[in-house]
Amino acid sequence: MGHRGFVITNSAMETSVPGVFAAGDVRDTHLRQVTTAVGDAAVAAVSTEHYLENLKGGDLIETIIKTN
Repeated sequence: MGHRGFVITNSAMETSVPGVFAAGDVRDTHLRQVTTAVGDAAVAAVSTEHYLENLKGGDLIETIIKTN
């Protein structure tokens, strides 16, 4: 979190915690509006998809089962 209480992300909406993404008004950004949040959500969804596809251990289902 930044000094103003917002979540800091990179341009792919990744936080400093691997596998945790943030979008919209929780992010530390100058823009606060619905269109920005929608665009952020689209980027975060794609980034999440790429993250899950590249998890070590291969199969996503196996990874989910191991963590539960």
